[in-house]
Amino acid sequence: MSHSHNHHHHDDGHDHHDHKHEHGHDHKHDHKHVIPEAYGTPLPAKTPINFAGRKAALESANNDAMKKLLIACFVSGFFIVIQLIGGYMAKSIAIFTDSAHLASDILGFFISMMSLKCAAKPANKELSYGWHRSEIVGTLVSIIFIWGLTLWLVYEATLRVLYPQPVVGGIMLVVSILGLIFNIIQMKILGHGHDHGHDHHGHSHHSVSKAPAEAREPLEIKDPEAENRDDLREQLLPKAPASVKPRAPPTPHQNINITSAYLHVLGDLLMSVGVIIAAIVINWQPTWTIADPICTYVFSVVILFTSIPTFKDCMMVLMEATPDNIDVETLENDIIDMPDVEEVHDLHIWSISQGKFAMSCHIISKHPLKTLHHVTDMCRRKYKLYHTTIQVESKGDNPHQFECENDLHE
Repeated sequence: MSHSHNHHHHDDGHDHHDHKHEHGHDHKHDHKHVIPEAYGTPLPAKTPINFAGRKAALESANNDAMKKLLIACFVSGFFIVIQLIGGYMAKSIAIFTDSAHLASDILGFFISMMSLKCAAKPANKELSYGWHRSEIVGTLVSIIFIWGLTLWLVYEATLRVLYPQPVVGGIMLVVSILGLIFNIIQMKILGHGHDHGHDHHGHSHHSVSKAPAEAREPLEIKDPEAENRDDLREQLLPKAPASVKPRAPPTPHQNINITSAYLHVLGDLLMSVGVIIAAIVINWQPTWTIADPICTYVFSVVILFTSIPTFKDCMMVLMEATPDNIDVETLENDIIDMPDVEEVHDLHIWSISQGKFAMSCHIISKHPLKTLHHVTDMCRRKYKLYHTTIQVESKGDNPHQFECENDLHE
């Protein structure tokens, strides 16, 4: 019994689009705008599908993120001096809490910039995927730091509750208003396009075999040369049965470093609003100095809830969970709908970093080389999966001869 295996490792450094498909019948190319250009770091509207163009677009987007973070660092550094002076003069723990959070912002911006630099380093034998996950590690370090700092400030606020101290409400009000203005400036600098919707899908470890021909609609394979001349929004789409509701198009995710920085600034803004309220209360009733530490307690809860989603996103990447914007079942069905594909199994999709995906699977097909090309092309165009490892196995007489034995799914 002979086995014919075709192993394919498709990386960003190759562009397999110089070919033509010949079909026994004519296809009408009805292009539709269905999904955004890219996930992760935002790309220009018409990013080339070839590696050189995609790499240049990614570098441009990362440089833009670096500039935003650098400007935000200078703005934060300038205002933290004002806050420290104002907090000392007003004797306000709430202002010190805000300034401490601002200091953590600066650290977070610095870590984000370093992680972007590291992510640009090439891969080597020891780090085969390069330094892409350094941005995830940097974001986790920033979050853990701010959690520790928040815990210390809660302790200081508790001392203020037990041993009240006078607060100069007028200075506290002026500094908090200035803080609000600076926070709005920072938010304008960083911008925000992060989608908060989450829809997790698991990996597919079972095998899916092709249904009878009459039960399925054929998948149209289009000419890649014609596709490459159009906008990337024009995708290869399977013809879904009328009873199946199509999946809503995914929303692009902002660069995770910019998202983390934006959440920090959002927390600062909410803190400034809280300090303004506390300052007004203390100006109205000078003996109500407890409003100052209460602000710190409220801020601590805000910090926790604004950082948990980013922490969760980082952990999902480290756990190699399926990206939110890729539906495993849909991709599996698209592959099985390809011509000559008999079965697909061991399908895995994971994130190298935020917005950088990889996929591997095993496929049984009557025509391995043809199937390899079709599946690779579909994954690139419809799902933006540029790093694919596809093992195509020839269909033999015995349908049970291909059983992948491993302990990763147990």
